[in-house]
Amino acid sequence: MPFEPSGFLATEFDDTTGRVLRTIQAAGVTDEEIEEDQDFTVTLLMEVGKNHPSIPPKEVIEAMDLAFIGLLVHRHLPYKDADTGALYHPEIEPNNYTFTASVLVNMLIEEFAVPVADIDATVNEASERAIRHMRPPTSFTDEGLALHTHVMALFVIGLLTHRFMPTTETPPDHQ
Repeated sequence: MPFEPSGFLATEFDDTTGRVLRTIQAAGVTDEEIEEDQDFTVTLLMEVGKNHPSIPPKEVIEAMDLAFIGLLVHRHLPYKDADTGALYHPEIEPNNYTFTASVLVNMLIEEFAVPVADIDATVNEASERAIRHMRPPTSFTDEGLALHTHVMALFVIGLLTHRFMPTTETPPDHQ
C-alpha cells in the first residue's frame, strides 16, 4: 500500500506531499524509508520547536508538512542525468541541505524560468515560517545552530518545491 497523506489533518501542502511521495515511490523508495523520514522530521522539530499556545495546531501541522516535504526532496527526489537521461540520487552527506537547496534553486531558474525575485520571496517566507516555530538556540556556535539551520533549510526546500516544482498535473505557479 503506498504511503500518502490521509487528509485527516489536511493542510495546503497535502497535494504537494502526495505528488512528492508518488514520485519517490516510483523511484523505489520504500514505505519503511518514508516512515523513518516522518519520524526523523517529528524528532527534529521536537528538538528545536517551540510549544506555545499562541501557535494554532493547524500551523504546527503545516510546519511539520513543510519540513517533511523538504526532507523527502532532500533524501529521495531523483535527478536526471543530462547525458544518459537516467534517474539517480547523488551521493551527498545526509544533512548537506545546502547542496539540495542549491541544485533546486538552479534548476528552478535555469530549467523552469522561475524569476529570482519569486525565489527570494519564497525563501524569505519559508524562513519566517521556520523561525515562528523554533525555540531560540542554546548557543550561537555552529554546533548550537546546527539543528536550527537544518530546520530552516528543510522549510526552504519544502516551500520552493510546493510553489514551483512542476509535475505532470500542475505547472509552476509563476506561469
